Amino acid sequence: MRSLCLVFLFVLLGTTDLLSQQATQSLRTGWRIEYTQTNRSSAFGGPGFEKSFCYLPDSTALLIAVVEKHEHSLVDVNHLNQIMWQVPIASQFVYGISMFNDNVIVFYEDNEKEVSAHAALVDIKMHKILTDKILFVLGKMPHDVFVENTPSGKFDHLLIRTIDRKATSFLVRSYNETGTEKLEAIYFDNNLGTRSVDLTAGINGAAFLCTSTGENGNHFIVMEQPNTLSIKKYNSNGEVIGQLSTDFRYRDDGYIVPVCKIDASNNNALCLTIRYKNEQKDMVINTFYADFSTKKIMTTGETVLNKEYERSLKEKIIKNPGIKSTSMSSADLLFPVSIVTTKEKIFVIKEIGYFKGDNSASEGRANFDEHIILSIYDKTLKPVNELVLDRNYEAFAAGGASIGVHLKGNILYLLSATLIGGGTYGAVFYGIDANTGKLITNSVAYKGNFGHAPMEAEATLWFGDCFITMLLPKDLYRMEYQ
Repeated sequence: MRSLCLVFLFVLLGTTDLLSQQATQSLRTGWRIEYTQTNRSSAFGGPGFEKSFCYLPDSTALLIAVVEKHEHSLVDVNHLNQIMWQVPIASQFVYGISMFNDNVIVFYEDNEKEVSAHAALVDIKMHKILTDKILFVLGKMPHDVFVENTPSGKFDHLLIRTIDRKATSFLVRSYNETGTEKLEAIYFDNNLGTRSVDLTAGINGAAFLCTSTGENGNHFIVMEQPNTLSIKKYNSNGEVIGQLSTDFRYRDDGYIVPVCKIDASNNNALCLTIRYKNEQKDMVINTFYADFSTKKIMTTGETVLNKEYERSLKEKIIKNPGIKSTSMSSADLLFPVSIVTTKEKIFVIKEIGYFKGDNSASEGRANFDEHIILSIYDKTLKPVNELVLDRNYEAFAAGGASIGVHLKGNILYLLSATLIGGGTYGAVFYGIDANTGKLITNSVAYKGNFGHAPMEAEATLWFGDCFITMLLPKDLYRMEYQ
C-alpha cells in the first residue's frame, strides 16, 4: 500500500459557505483516474469518466487509476482519501468498471501485439482477480464497447458495436463512424460465462447515436435514419419490445452531438438532448422525452443558437464574485454535457466551449470553457427555469474542462474548474434546489498554492459529506461540503 503524503489547505470564497475550510490530503504518487468509454458513438466525442469508478457497499469507491510506468490498477479509496487496497490490471485501455453481484467486473484492452478485449472478475473481499476472460480479438475493424449499467450502478450487459466505415448513411458520410457492421449485447453469469445476443438487424442501415439501460433488463438504443429519429427498446433476449419515432431534419455538413439518459424514476422513458444543424442551416439544440408508457415522444422544439438566444443567455448570467469572469462567446458553441432526472424534473446540463489548435494532440491546443447552462423542465418538457452559471476556464493542454454532476437528496451539485485570476485555477461549486430549480449555492473553492493545476471535475468521487477530485496531471484532493 502506498502512503499518503503532504497536507494542503483549501481557501474558500463565495456567496454561500457550503464548502468547509478543510485540510486536504494529496496522493503525490503519480496517480490519476483513467478515462473510460462513454455511452455514445465514438463519432460524437472521446472517452470520459462516467465508467471510471463505482461505489462499494462499505461506502468506499473503486476507481481505475494510472500508476507509475503507465500501469493500471483497480484502487479502493475511502472518504478520507486513503487507499484501502489495490489490484493491478494489465491493460492499455479500460472500457469501464461495474458492480457485478457481490464483486466487481473490469472490461479492458490488453497490451498484447494482437489486442484483445477482456473481462476480469475481481473479488472485493479477497482483493484479487478471480477470472480473466478474453472476449474477442479487436482486429483491424474499429469497435465501440459500452459498459451498460443500471441507474443504480449495477452491471447489466456489454454492448459491442463494430463500426462500418463503408456505410452510406448521410450522417456517416460526414463522420464515417456511425454506421454499424455488427451490434451485439453480451450477458454474463457469475463465472463470466457469456450469452451473446445479436442486435444487428434492428439497426441495419441506421446511424447509431447513443444507448442507455434501465433497472429491469430493458435497454434503449437511439438511431437516426434520413428525416427520422428512432428509439428502440430491447429486452435481455434482444427482442424489440417498443419503438418510437419522430421527425428529425438534419444537415450532414454540421456537427451533431447527442446525450441520452434513461429517466431514473421511470424505467420506461428516455431523455435525449441533441445539438445539430437543421435544414435551414441553423445550429440548434433540441431535447426529447420518449415515454414508452404513453407511446409518445415530446420535444422542446429546436432552440436556434443565434445572437438572439445569446442575448437572452447573457441577461441570465449569475456572476460568481470569486472568479475572473469572462464575456460569453457565440451561442453556437453550446454543447450538451449531461442529463439528470428526478421524479418531477429533467435537468439538462450544457456548456459553451471551444478549442484552438490540434484537437488530436494535447500540446499546441488551447481549451476555452465558459458558462454552464442548466435548463430545467417538467416531465412534459415545459420550461421551469434556465440558469447561466459563471465559469472561465482556459488551458493550453487537453483535459480539465469537464463538469462534475451529483444529485444528493433534493440538491443538484455542479463542480468545474475555473480561473481565479493571475493564472491560478480554482473550482466553481453550485447547488440547485431540485424541487424549485433555484440556485442556492454559489461558491468558489481554491487552494492558493496549487497554481497551474486545474481540476478534472467529472473524475470526482462523491461521498456523504465530502468529495475527492482529481487535479491535473496526477493528484487527488479531498474537500468537505455541507
